[in-house]
Amino acid sequence: MLAFGALASYAQVDLSKYLLQNYGFDQDFDYKASQSNEVTQEIKDVKGWTANLSANYTIVGTYEYGFKGTFNTATVPTKGYNGEAGGGLAISTGWEQTFLFSQEVTLPAGTYTINAPTYNGSNVTAATSQLAWIPNAGTSKKSTVTSYSANTWTLDKITFTLNTTTKGKIQFGMKAAAGGSANTAKLVVDYVQILGENVAADKSQLNATIASANKYYGNGNGNGAADLKSAITAAQTIADKADADIIAIYEATSALEEAISAYRNLNISEHNPIDKTEYILNNSFEDGTKNWTVDGLVSQGNSSFTKKEGSKYIEKWVGQGNNVGNASVSQTITLPNGIYMLTVAAQNLNQASTSQKCEGAKIYADGNETTVYTPANYSVKFTNLTGKATIGFEAVDATGNWLAVDNFRLGLIGEITSDIIISEVQRLVSEGESLQTQMMYKAEAQNLATAIEQAKKITATSTEADVASAVEAINKAIKAAMVAITEYQALQSAIDNAQGQYDVAKNDADKLMEEINKAQELMKNAEATKTGIDNEIIALEKALLAFNLANATPGSGTAPKVTLTNKYVATGATQALVRATVTGSNILERGVCWSTEHNPTVLDNRTTKSFSLNGTIFHIKGMKPSTVYYIRPYVMNKTYTVAYGDEVKIVTHPAGGCTWSWNEGAPDDAANTRCRNAIKETIDYFNEWTGIKGFHLTGNYGSGTPTADCSYGGWMRIGPNAAYQAIGTVLHETGHGVGVGTHWIWNNCSDTRQNTSSGKWLGRAATEVYQFLENKYTDDYYFQGDKTHGWGRNATYDWLVNGADKDKHSELQYAGGMCIMYGLFLDGLCPTSNHPNGIAGYTYNFDDSKKYYIMCKNSERGLGDGLLFQRNTIAAWKPYFNTTTEVNDSAAWYLEFNPLNGYYSFKNAVSGKYLTRSTTTSGMSVKQTSVPSTAEQFQLMPDRTNVTLGAGKNKVTTHGYWFTWYNDGNKAMSANALGKRSGYGTLEQTAFNFSNSATKQQWIIISEDELEEFRQAAIATSIKDINTDTATNNSQAIIGIYNVDGSKKNDISRGLNIIKYNDGSTKKVYIK
Repeated sequence: MLAFGALASYAQVDLSKYLLQNYGFDQDFDYKASQSNEVTQEIKDVKGWTANLSANYTIVGTYEYGFKGTFNTATVPTKGYNGEAGGGLAISTGWEQTFLFSQEVTLPAGTYTINAPTYNGSNVTAATSQLAWIPNAGTSKKSTVTSYSANTWTLDKITFTLNTTTKGKIQFGMKAAAGGSANTAKLVVDYVQILGENVAADKSQLNATIASANKYYGNGNGNGAADLKSAITAAQTIADKADADIIAIYEATSALEEAISAYRNLNISEHNPIDKTEYILNNSFEDGTKNWTVDGLVSQGNSSFTKKEGSKYIEKWVGQGNNVGNASVSQTITLPNGIYMLTVAAQNLNQASTSQKCEGAKIYADGNETTVYTPANYSVKFTNLTGKATIGFEAVDATGNWLAVDNFRLGLIGEITSDIIISEVQRLVSEGESLQTQMMYKAEAQNLATAIEQAKKITATSTEADVASAVEAINKAIKAAMVAITEYQALQSAIDNAQGQYDVAKNDADKLMEEINKAQELMKNAEATKTGIDNEIIALEKALLAFNLANATPGSGTAPKVTLTNKYVATGATQALVRATVTGSNILERGVCWSTEHNPTVLDNRTTKSFSLNGTIFHIKGMKPSTVYYIRPYVMNKTYTVAYGDEVKIVTHPAGGCTWSWNEGAPDDAANTRCRNAIKETIDYFNEWTGIKGFHLTGNYGSGTPTADCSYGGWMRIGPNAAYQAIGTVLHETGHGVGVGTHWIWNNCSDTRQNTSSGKWLGRAATEVYQFLENKYTDDYYFQGDKTHGWGRNATYDWLVNGADKDKHSELQYAGGMCIMYGLFLDGLCPTSNHPNGIAGYTYNFDDSKKYYIMCKNSERGLGDGLLFQRNTIAAWKPYFNTTTEVNDSAAWYLEFNPLNGYYSFKNAVSGKYLTRSTTTSGMSVKQTSVPSTAEQFQLMPDRTNVTLGAGKNKVTTHGYWFTWYNDGNKAMSANALGKRSGYGTLEQTAFNFSNSATKQQWIIISEDELEEFRQAAIATSIKDINTDTATNNSQAIIGIYNVDGSKKNDISRGLNIIKYNDGSTKKVYIK
């Protein structure tokens, strides 16, 4: 505590109260003497002082002396520096962080001493004082204190002389020592005192205040004009006094400022408001979004928003042609009762049509609101009787593409009188009573009735506390009642819609009426719940749709038709992307329906959400992870005729298990918020679309990082450039964290990259999803990249967002990029050490009811005619197509898929036994079991090279899969050579070989529908016994002998040989 005049010596005067706010820290305690909290981490605002903190840890707060607890383990003294009561500002931090607190002042010429008595409540002494006088121009004066004695007071002080009136700031604070806060003193500052000696009698501020007072006085007709005039005269007397000292001048200035304030309070109006913006913290977002509750809006430093004030504003932007949707910012402020005008710079702008009045955005204050359209200053008037108010900006389904908000200002435009109190309370009572006639939940009705009765008891003599309590209660009850009423109204609207379409003479009218009756009964039920009403609305809408479908007519124009269903579907854990093409006239809706049962209809789940990119991509949401679904695109005309496309089976992924953290190390709250949100949303995308487990993204602020970077494993740095503190950049960098450009399979593998470290990505899954996204399926559309980054050839989007300028802020771009990432993992890129073979997933789409056949891709292990079959207790392969052996069900298998782990099982069609890994030998066997165990489950990783069998019209081009696993060593199923005597080849568990040449481990899966096609291809290969001479071709020289997969060999060998001659012709020869 600072007693005014303390420490003053002869010729020194204490100017603290005239120049500084809250200089003694003796009010607005965060903790009082009676409390005994153990405060460990808390940053509080300090009234009157501007804080500049380099970290958001550990302690800032005002503590009353005698506080019985601790702050960061340190103690607060029982009394102040002078032995007096009051309080001080507690400060503690670590790691060489700096906490600064300052106020702007104007000092006349003179000599000044700044005192800041500081107590160290710990046993550690190291800390560097930041006490300083910092002029706007000229030389600063700083404290030299670098340590504080333990558990005692240190008088920190500086002295300096000014030769002329100077503007600058008084600053104090501390810089921590190296290491954590345990290595630094923990301080309590008693007060900041300004002592002046030989201070010049500068009257400039007094004269400016007199001029302002005369302006307010005007012609003297205002209320209280005589008192203001008297104060002006007294001040003018001091101004005219030649020997007036600085204290007299400051006293006269202060007295006149108080008189002006009193006069203005007596004459306030909408045209003559008193600025009360001080009650709004960080009103113009210069400190980012600190002190605000924000959803969807981020800090921006450019000048694109024409109503911007200062260096920053907040915004939400999406590309033109899109709706910006939802966003909000709000703050609950504490303020005296009064009538106020809130003014906010804001916009809800459609950049494609800047004069359009877009819907869905507003500013508000305590339930009063004003709609926001084009860039402007918008105002809303409100009466406050509770001592607090919630102010803000909100957009709900906003139709513009750019929201911007800045510069909240508050003006007092009227004082509260008993008449105003009664009028406002009566208005609230009338509003509440008008709601009582409408249907709402029982609890809300009871609360509203109680609040109305409480408000009716308010009279002109009621205390301010009683008025505040009654107004707060009725406002809360009205808000809750309106929500409940809206929900019942939604049900009534659904009932009205159904009744309007009901026709007793139509098909299934009784079923629709049954649901209408149920909904009407619920409308009368005050005991209903929100869930019950929501469910009934869904049920009624479904019953209405079923009624209309039962009475569909063809309508006019072209009949609806789904002309194309793309059989490839990009799936996530709960979402999917589906391509389809539809036609027809008078279309009501087009979309995709889905179910866990075959043949889904629009009465099951459906969505119409879509993206447009070289056609239509429908976007399903709301599925369950690890679940088999059946989907069908559909199109419905306005007379409810529905056409469906082909059914496609899909399997959703397991939800990912990725986690994240952000070190909150950015220099301001806005940057921390941008980075934190971008990291969170990135991990949400990864968990939805990739299924990665065990990955943690560790986000760190890098002051020297120009953009952002990330190493394999997830250590990320984000730099100070706000353009890169965004989801697109973080998605891109997280790609590096899971292997793109950082894993050898990406940057140093000739089996996956056309040029080992660059060029075309040879894995088929990533290119398959890329072609799906672009809706281009020719050879010149594929995924590619260099040693560090990846992108699509001829791409519409830069799907992996290789730069902030490539970020389209598009949901499709982000989701599509994640789908490509998932494709890379299916192809074998390893996102973490927990995924050594990439990610197992649903890579082969099969029909549960059909049989499948398995052929080794190696030309000497059955390619062309060999099939996997069950022989007694083992699994083996043998030739079928070019022998007299019938392809019976011992070579047929049913496929099963475990959506929880992405592994396949194979069940023999004859025995019902599963293909399994032998535990007694290195071979493969079959096992009778009701539930496949780990040994019966295989990851199907797609291979990267095609193989062509047959010729002419009987030519078949296909590819295979590795049957691999990792639980007992990184292994794969491999085919051994055909036994000469046994007539079959055994199978072996061997080390997984990732190379393209490992065809003994690659297996072609043939459906029962394709079996005959493969048989004809085998016949067309002209299989027969030959000798080397058979290889000649009209005396042409042989220039090459190749395997069927295109690899070159030295001589003709067993199996299928492709011989190339010097005239360009080729011949296929099979050697038994």
